[in-house]
Amino acid sequence: MELRTLFEEERKAIRIVEEAKKEVEKILSEARKKAKRILSEATKRESITAILKSEEEKARKEAEEIVEEAKRKSEEMRERAKGRYEDAIRMVIEEVLRIE
Repeated sequence: MELRTLFEEERKAIRIVEEAKKEVEKILSEARKKAKRILSEATKRESITAILKSEEEKARKEAEEIVEEAKRKSEEMRERAKGRYEDAIRMVIEEVLRIE
């Protein structure tokens, strides 16, 4: 082989290596972008999941408070109704006793 041929082969090999390096960088860059996007989406999902759990807990507690308040009001109304019923019976009895 001539020296000139060796230099040409070397330049060709260097060009091939440079192109390969560029391709590797391109692939790595795309892989990094994809990894960042996946990580970002996973982080968002985790954040959303945590927020949902927190909001569900708040809603559950609020619902329990509403149920307790409704039970309390129901009991108060029942007691008032019982008192009014007893008052009505007393009034009827007093009226009946007055008439006689």
